[in-house]
Amino acid sequence: MNPVEKGYQEVNGIKMYYEIYGSGKPLVLIHGGGGSILFDYKEVITRLEH
Repeated sequence: MNPVEKGYQEVNGIKMYYEIYGSGKPLVLIHGGGGSILFDYKEVITRLEH
């Protein structure tokens, strides 16, 4: 489970971190900031990649 791309992007004056997994139509998962992408979304990302 490795991101295809990751980094920071400026969005409306906010420096936002992002990770892209898989391919196809995008699905945006918005993290609440209380944990980490891998902790909170590992199961979801794994299932959606296949």
